[in-house]
Amino acid sequence: MSYTISSGKKYIFGNILNNTFSPRIAMMTYGLLSSIGFMVGYLAGTLPLLVISIMLIGFTFGAEAITTAALPLYFGRYYDLANAITHAGLSIGLIILPPLTQFLLDTYGWRGTLLVLGALNLNLVVSGALLRPLQTRVTRSLYKTDRDYHSINGRSFTSIQKQLTDISKVMSIIKLMDLDLFLNFDFITLCCIYTATGYFFTGWVIYFVPHCQNIGFSPHESAFLATMGGVGNLIGTIVFPIVAKYLSGKVILYVSAIITALGLVMDPVMAAFHSYIGIMMSSFAVNFGYAVTDCCMFKELVAVVEEKKFSTAVNVLFVGYSIGSMSSGFLSGKKVRARLWPVYRRDSACSGDICCNE
Repeated sequence: MSYTISSGKKYIFGNILNNTFSPRIAMMTYGLLSSIGFMVGYLAGTLPLLVISIMLIGFTFGAEAITTAALPLYFGRYYDLANAITHAGLSIGLIILPPLTQFLLDTYGWRGTLLVLGALNLNLVVSGALLRPLQTRVTRSLYKTDRDYHSINGRSFTSIQKQLTDISKVMSIIKLMDLDLFLNFDFITLCCIYTATGYFFTGWVIYFVPHCQNIGFSPHESAFLATMGGVGNLIGTIVFPIVAKYLSGKVILYVSAIITALGLVMDPVMAAFHSYIGIMMSSFAVNFGYAVTDCCMFKELVAVVEEKKFSTAVNVLFVGYSIGSMSSGFLSGKKVRARLWPVYRRDSACSGDICCNE
């Protein structure tokens, strides 16, 4: 729930920061807020404080939305390549963070791990500062105001404004908030696809490592399996700009969806045989398909929405993604919670954990 609320804040504040200031200011703001969230988690002693921490950490995903929305502003001709390189950051994180987090948990506990991750997350502020400032494309001087002329056909601006109909006012509000995006069928289709993507991938992220431990693999073996998912994600981002030159976006989405589905179906089959290699292949396939889908999603988004509405469209997509994520936490968890509960209890059986204090 807190993840979805924080994603909603992305949509509300993301447009304000992007449109009022710049992607540079927005990135630095989100990086600072999310880092504060990690540090609040370090100090958390009650469940409400931990929820606040998670809500602040959610601003990290807002930084991802800002990066995606800003790419067309910085890269035109090489957008596909820039998009793939950007998404490769997620792949590298999936490769490095599982073993690093497990090492930090073994060494410093969950509180110390949150503090170290918060310090690492502060690099978002530095990254935002390195963004080249963009020049405003439209300035006030390009528009005539009532100081330039005071009437049209003998009628004053005041009388014309008073005669605006309610319908025109509503349409002005719709255009101002970019709500006409929801009249675009292609955009609605992309929103549905990305919501479904958020459902399956978040379920994989939440339950994959506990699932591997429940099968009988050690925490380090389970973390390595998640790392292999990061390798698949990285290869997917490398492959995408190559295949995008020869295949249409729809074909790429079809193929990536099939690969992801095969990976998800393979997991319970390989788990039944306790096959480490099989689950590794499943992890690889799921993340490979996700990476290709994620890169292709924003390539198609550039083609179906206007440039001035791209930032809003990206934030709406991430809100749909977060709705899918919330649904995954509840619906997937309802099926596996009973099976994985002993794993959660074993991992949290230490004197400093919140669940032990309840």
